[in-house]
Amino acid sequence: DGACATAGAGACRPGDAYHYLGGTSWIAVVTDRYEPDPHARTSHLVGLSPTQHVNYGTVQSAGTSIEWFLAEIGLGSRVPARRRLAALQPLAASSPPGARGLIFVPYLDGERAPLWDADARAALIGLTGKHTRADMARAVMEGVAFALGHVLGAFEDRGLAPEVVRVLGGGVRSRLWRSIFSAVYRRPLHVMSRAEFSTACGAAMAAACAIGICPTFEEAASRFVSVADIEYPDPSMAAVYDRLQAVYRDLYPALKPLYARLASGE
Repeated sequence: DGACATAGAGACRPGDAYHYLGGTSWIAVVTDRYEPDPHARTSHLVGLSPTQHVNYGTVQSAGTSIEWFLAEIGLGSRVPARRRLAALQPLAASSPPGARGLIFVPYLDGERAPLWDADARAALIGLTGKHTRADMARAVMEGVAFALGHVLGAFEDRGLAPEVVRVLGGGVRSRLWRSIFSAVYRRPLHVMSRAEFSTACGAAMAAACAIGICPTFEEAASRFVSVADIEYPDPSMAAVYDRLQAVYRDLYPALKPLYARLASGE
């Protein structure tokens, strides 16, 4: 499914990158050769074309964090699944960028890339009596973005720094979340057509190439996939997130010794 999602994103050329936002979420960057991460922070698969290498890093609890928060504030069962992100958006939007200094660490079920730590645990850092449900809602959305920004940073360390990031998955329905991701990444986000059906679209592209309708995946991408919308980073939001991302990335090494102690008692 990862190879088909890559095709469905239209990510066919070296340097193309996309972000899939679902229950779990990942960022992928395409290269034309096998380039393993020397620190084993990210993973690799071969795309639908044997010359296409997909470097990716998966965050364990992305949309899952939204579902958890909505359930805990009593909205989960009252709102249809497809509308839950929309239900959270106005609440989160009423808190300013940075959630007034509140950071959510989204390790609800451990974490995959770039940490690979099953003992990691979620946390709200900086919580005070002045914080509200709105601040917590925004912190959850921002914390997921910081986690994926951490993965993107692992790619940047290796010289894989895409100019734009294509976005797919159900999470793209939230314009607020898109604006947060764009500011965290400091890059334009290209919202792709058929964003919620990218894997099926990629499978259709593979079939089109197999029966000769399209001679290459590049041509199939031009016929099947287009950019539906573009989200540009807001400079003022990006400045806030630069500061908070630095704090976010310092939290894991600070808390790691405690995670194992907590996990051992479960």
